Amino acid sequence: MTAMQTESSRLRAAFVERAVTPEPGCPLTGFIARAAASNDVHDDLFARLLLIESQGVRAALITVDMLGTDITTADSLRRDVADVLGTGPDRVMLNATHTHAGPASIELIGIADVNTGFVEHLRLALRELAEDAVAALEPCALWHRRGRAPGVGVIRRWPGQQPAPYPLDDTLDVLTVERAGGSAIGMVVSLPCHAVAAGTTLAISADFPGAMVRALSADYPGQVIAFAQGCAGDINPAAGVRDHESADETGLRLADAVRATLRDVAPTSFDGPIRPATDRVVLPLDEPPPREELLELDEVSRRPGADAVDAAMGEFARRTLAAIDAGAVPEGIEVPVQVLAIGRDPCLRVVGLPGECLSTLGTAVRRGCPHPTVVLGYTNGLMGYLADRRSCQDGGYEIDTAFRYYGYPARFASGAGERLVEAACKLAGAVG
Repeated sequence: MTAMQTESSRLRAAFVERAVTPEPGCPLTGFIARAAASNDVHDDLFARLLLIESQGVRAALITVDMLGTDITTADSLRRDVADVLGTGPDRVMLNATHTHAGPASIELIGIADVNTGFVEHLRLALRELAEDAVAALEPCALWHRRGRAPGVGVIRRWPGQQPAPYPLDDTLDVLTVERAGGSAIGMVVSLPCHAVAAGTTLAISADFPGAMVRALSADYPGQVIAFAQGCAGDINPAAGVRDHESADETGLRLADAVRATLRDVAPTSFDGPIRPATDRVVLPLDEPPPREELLELDEVSRRPGADAVDAAMGEFARRTLAAIDAGAVPEGIEVPVQVLAIGRDPCLRVVGLPGECLSTLGTAVRRGCPHPTVVLGYTNGLMGYLADRRSCQDGGYEIDTAFRYYGYPARFASGAGERLVEAACKLAGAVG
């Protein structure tokens, strides 16, 4: 890695981590097909916190091996961390790796209720990480490299269709943090790819991000290595959704791409100042399904032999009917959008988008913002999938069905994804 010029650096940083693995026996979340609670730990789940400080301004990027939390919980966790860091919650970014082999950090209808014990355990761990980071701050430099990760992901919405309606996003961003003399304290790797490779395992696992961390830790001992999830709503591992071997294969492929990027791509350095920006955007919802359809879903769920999906759809129908009858159907959902800008010329922008954004939205943000801009999905809360207009027209699970598990009465309206992109680009421009 390239050495830094310590005397001219205006940046201080710390990178810390802590295992947050629960005991086996808790329900796992992300797949409705699981028939039992967890029975083992394949690999630990981690929370990792990168703290940067410039000219008295502090900002933090947190990654957690979990599916994600609702927006209210994410807001609460960010406030707690901000209090410890002595900064504002608009300067704390919380990204979920979106592993489907972690405890239920969010309610999904028919899959699992919130594991409040895990959430409170995570809250304590994040506060302790923030304390550790403040104590460990030291002069550092931040570097960015952009590469590709071929063979890691595949567009999942159109299986077997060649070519896909749009290019696969295999954009790989690698942030490295180096201390005086050029020794590195850690790196953040970001790629859009659903963390589902381990399939419906009953063993707790960080999925392929954990495998990537283990592989790179062997090359870079002593460093903290984190995975930050990109806009992966439509991208699955190319190795398949099968088992822990599939997760290992995916993680090793990604680690190889990171090594190639570190070796072949010249880095750009950023040393401050830090400028945060945040906004709340209301994303419109369509009308709920017709009452006749909801009543049919309810009736099917009560029949002998109804399966887990039938039961979940029945519960969705009953909640939606109750909201309709009470006149309490929301017209839209308010979501956070966040940007952290580091440096002046050049300036690195890290954009945090909520929910399960399709990769087309991440691509649109990068195109609409100055380079380099790193775009993260699954950030500061989940509320379902967001898509571009073309994908909304095409429909499919992400558009027409998934919102029901998240507990909303209707899918996001066409154009909601573009509204989110517009807000992100506007913020990114404001902090440039």
